[in-house]
Amino acid sequence: MGPVLEVSLLEFLYCYLRKSTTARQLVDSWPSLAVLLREGSAASTSSPPAHFLMLALLNEFVQRASPLPEKKDQRELQDITAKLVEVVGQVAGACLEQTTWLRRNLSVKEEAQQDTLGYSNKNRDSKDTNVSGNGNNGNGSASGGVISTTARHSVTAQLVLAEYLAPLLDVTYGSQEKERVVTLLTVVMYNIVPYLKNHSARNASSFLACSKLLASISGYQYTRRAWRKDAFDLLLDPALFKMPPSALMYWHTIIDNLMTHDTTTFRDLMARVSMAQSGSLSLFSSREQEYEQRAQLLKRLAFVIFCSETDQYQKYMPEIQERLADSLRLPQVVPSVQAQVFLCFRVLLLRMSPSNITSLWPTIISEMVQVFLLIEREFTADSEEFR
Repeated sequence: MGPVLEVSLLEFLYCYLRKSTTARQLVDSWPSLAVLLREGSAASTSSPPAHFLMLALLNEFVQRASPLPEKKDQRELQDITAKLVEVVGQVAGACLEQTTWLRRNLSVKEEAQQDTLGYSNKNRDSKDTNVSGNGNNGNGSASGGVISTTARHSVTAQLVLAEYLAPLLDVTYGSQEKERVVTLLTVVMYNIVPYLKNHSARNASSFLACSKLLASISGYQYTRRAWRKDAFDLLLDPALFKMPPSALMYWHTIIDNLMTHDTTTFRDLMARVSMAQSGSLSLFSSREQEYEQRAQLLKRLAFVIFCSETDQYQKYMPEIQERLADSLRLPQVVPSVQAQVFLCFRVLLLRMSPSNITSLWPTIISEMVQVFLLIEREFTADSEEFR
């Protein structure tokens, strides 16, 4: 069977299962469907679009017919799920390469980066992801290099995982089996984090798709161990805010879930802000580097608060206010730090109820007056009109 015919038949089966079958019929069809998915996921001749459709078929079955009455069938379902997730995850990471032979650090291949943002935007807003991957996702050749057949489908694989992975694993594995979910997601994260660290324009589509995937995964608290460290490191990445504007809504969700699901992560961030203000970041860093680091951490603090619910960080207000006050007591005026302090002020006004920011107003007004005086002084020095 040729790849085109295989994909067409799988598309037909997918549409048939969605529109024309009942839950009882799905359960009765499991033995035949299991053979199809097990052999298809193991076949080296199956194309990436075929694997995407198999994952979509599996998700459709699981959402409507799981759990299966027989434990043997349920275990088989879990094994097939793990295999298909592994196969699609490998396609998602097909544009990565190992940077050093000593450590398994992955990065995006330069020749494999192609800006397919238009394609991703088209799929992001549609109700159903184009799981067959037959549309033009823009990956032909880049920088004169020829991209492998698998790598051409990497963005589609990321979008398919973003659409189906989290709900599929949540239903397939029972409450006593969530540890297996964490193991599967740890491997998936290994293949998507390098895309989230790359902020080049050519990687925009993968960044967007992987952001959507991480936002979906982060909505389930039991998955936290698989992504918490990576997400926190990405929050502290100096290039974080170079992301496409369309990715911000996903990062709003990611950061909210990162900080909300436990009480320690926000304290870790506050500890970093405190360490930056104590000047103990590094024996070899210059004063300018310390100021830049402080400004970056304050900006991330503002973003975290912005991603929260109203008054979510009310109990931390005294500590937040103290950190902001410390940043204003520098020996000299540092515009970058001062700008981020004012950004924190603005976000606090948005996310805190009036009664919780009463003590903040004297500082805000005092700093605004100081800034206006500096502006007046600049005008007076530069213009005859103001002398």
